[in-house]
Amino acid sequence: MKHVKLKFFIGIVLLLATVMTSCTTTAENEVEANYEVLVRIDVSQVITEQAIDPNNEDFLKVYHAAIVSRNESNSNFVDVFFEKCDSIFPNRNYIEYFKVNIELANDDSNKGVKKYFLDKRKELTKPFVKALSDRLKEFGVVRAELIDKEDRVKVGVVEDVEEVYMARLIMSNAKVQFLEVYETYNVTGLWYELEQLSSQEVGQANDIDSSFDDSDLVSSEMDYIQKFGSAFKVNALHKESVDRFLNSSEVKGVLPEKLKFMWSKNQVKNEYGNLDGYILYPCKFLRNGKARVDQDDIDKANFGSNSETGEFIVNIEMTQKGSEKWAAMTGENAGRIIAICLNDLVISAPMVLSAIHGGYVDISDDFTEDEAKEIASLFSIGNLPLPCLFVGVKKL
Repeated sequence: MKHVKLKFFIGIVLLLATVMTSCTTTAENEVEANYEVLVRIDVSQVITEQAIDPNNEDFLKVYHAAIVSRNESNSNFVDVFFEKCDSIFPNRNYIEYFKVNIELANDDSNKGVKKYFLDKRKELTKPFVKALSDRLKEFGVVRAELIDKEDRVKVGVVEDVEEVYMARLIMSNAKVQFLEVYETYNVTGLWYELEQLSSQEVGQANDIDSSFDDSDLVSSEMDYIQKFGSAFKVNALHKESVDRFLNSSEVKGVLPEKLKFMWSKNQVKNEYGNLDGYILYPCKFLRNGKARVDQDDIDKANFGSNSETGEFIVNIEMTQKGSEKWAAMTGENAGRIIAICLNDLVISAPMVLSAIHGGYVDISDDFTEDEAKEIASLFSIGNLPLPCLFVGVKKL
């Protein structure tokens, strides 16, 4: 019996020693941040989205005063907004400004309303903090957190940070869309109606710049649009006027809900290597205005070069869900082009031969090395979920 107790005691001692050694090792190996990156976020949408009328005179008076105060003090916008409510309109119930939902109906006192928006602020900022951490992972992120009393996020990183590069990395956003393209014969049925509109004087009712001379629009814009393969081409000299015409309220009223014309980012070259105009793609959107495949479906992107041709390419790897959507989309569009867009401009429009499985996509379009590198970076980082402003970096 004594031997059993002795063995049990020795076992406990060894276990404790192991745990203590493990804890010591963790403490010794814990990485500390050498720099702190500071970013200010704009959470004002948490207030405006819930407002009954964001253009109400009293609401705007409070809102603008809160914006000014927040900018001067870096304070939490929600706190500042309700402070301004109290100072500008004393004794007014906060709930008068906002649409009532189930949560607000449970407690519509001023205290309850303020708590509701503070909670919403935390919900809104959590995905931002995570997205920002992911974006800065190359610098070795140690911690990332919202400063509770301020609309600012601080990120502790290990690696040395160059401020200009950091600012560009944080402020860059990427709207990525993979769009089906209508066959031109599906669109040319609209040409008669568009030609009729193009031959009319649009007048002040149009959604165009007031400095634009309406007489330039008479019997001209549709003549500038030429069929070009599976899309259309417009001379660079006429791109601006054609764009304004296609974005006029009259034209938008004629176009199908799912159709939107997208411009190529760069001009194409003719057989002599000269710039020969921009391509206009008639693209198909979902009813909600989104692309069938977008940045949410991308896992990561890198740049490289084609071993045979030497041209620079962007390699994209999609998420599992994105891979499935991409396979379905390419399978349904075999023999057609798909427009790959970055920030509403088509950067490549490859012809699809058959369904593409596995979620891997290579994009090429006569990119320079720097262009391929930048595009890959933008495809990887996507969009941050909140507007933000880079404040600076300090050494710890």
